[in-house]
Amino acid sequence: MIIRVLLLGVCCCLTAASGQWLDTVISSGGCAALCYDPVDNKVYCSWNVTGALVVIDGATNQRITSIPNAGGGPLLYNPAANAVHSGMYWDSTVAVVDCSSDVVIARPHINGPPKVLCYMPSSYYPVVACACDLAGKVVIVDAQRHIVVGELDVGSGPQSMCWDKHMDRLFIANAWDSTVTVARGEVGRDIWFVEATLNVGRNPCGLCFDSTDDKAYCGADSQGVAVINSSLLVTHVVTGHRSTPACYDPRRDMLYCTDAEFPTGSTMSVIDCRVDTVAATIAVGNGPRLAYYNSINNKVYCVNDEGSVTVINAATNHVVVTIPIDSNPRAIAWNTAQNRTYVACANSIYVIRDSIPSGVEESHKPQASSSKPAATFMRRLPADAEAFDATGRRVSNPKPGIYFVREAQGRVRAVKKVLIAR
Repeated sequence: MIIRVLLLGVCCCLTAASGQWLDTVISSGGCAALCYDPVDNKVYCSWNVTGALVVIDGATNQRITSIPNAGGGPLLYNPAANAVHSGMYWDSTVAVVDCSSDVVIARPHINGPPKVLCYMPSSYYPVVACACDLAGKVVIVDAQRHIVVGELDVGSGPQSMCWDKHMDRLFIANAWDSTVTVARGEVGRDIWFVEATLNVGRNPCGLCFDSTDDKAYCGADSQGVAVINSSLLVTHVVTGHRSTPACYDPRRDMLYCTDAEFPTGSTMSVIDCRVDTVAATIAVGNGPRLAYYNSINNKVYCVNDEGSVTVINAATNHVVVTIPIDSNPRAIAWNTAQNRTYVACANSIYVIRDSIPSGVEESHKPQASSSKPAATFMRRLPADAEAFDATGRRVSNPKPGIYFVREAQGRVRAVKKVLIAR
């Protein structure tokens, strides 16, 4: 009897702890992808059942509208045009949705069903890369004019991409022929070419770029994680089986990889990118699938197939909490305005907030009269303020534009949207 009472008490404590993190659950019907618009504070959900693109208010978590024939595939936020790009499987197009009006403004045709999208803020003009796995091609779309400006023949079955912002390189992992394609564009011209094709190992999956050391990392099945510098394969880091690079922590120069060996994989490998060795192995839920780094709270959120989200303190690599959700999660997005994490499962979207009093969630509650937080005008940042861009990265010397600024107000660290102008 005493043991049963103790077990009941432990279960109640765990439920209460995870409940402090769960903000709400939004009903959905077959959400395949998520993305966040930081300018209008909206979350976009691609429904693969109805083919609609559902728009959710990031402040209230209420549905705003549903855009027909604009969903079903991968999603990408395009900051150059304040637009969402939605891959359309059935007609090989990309629906471009203007976020201010939630209207489809363009549908560039690409050469096959889009598997994954990648935004590239190139040095000459921003573009969106669309990988078509069945065609073995990557189509380049101008991010402002929304027209096709280039096409690349890459390896077989491109599954993931990442962008080297310093050297204007695009890395493409080709799952069906064990290669990574390294591509570049000519400055000022609509010409794209393959710079190198690297044999990295069987079933390359997941790509992540280390912006501190200018290296790309790609999962290579039983060989671990391949390390690519410029267009050269440098080494492999031995990690867990089917290790997939998931997110990068620029504060500590660490890469977090999900080790998803079916059916018992239940760890994350943390690679120290300075020396390319495993610095830690973290026990998470079974089947870790997705992860992202939250730069506001310095935490990693890992989504597991078993139906849980593991929250990790990136400073110590210790698990903070495990939050139960539905099994087979499919997508993740981060609302930087309210500091909420959205996890899409088959029939629900779970909205998670950080229960640690950071002053972000609590201080940024929406006003009842408006669903869009107004931007405050500034010419320079206060001395004690920190600025974050649309992706959540800390910016030390922000140029003119829209940022999320966190500054001290008494004992609370308040966050607000700010327009910096000169």
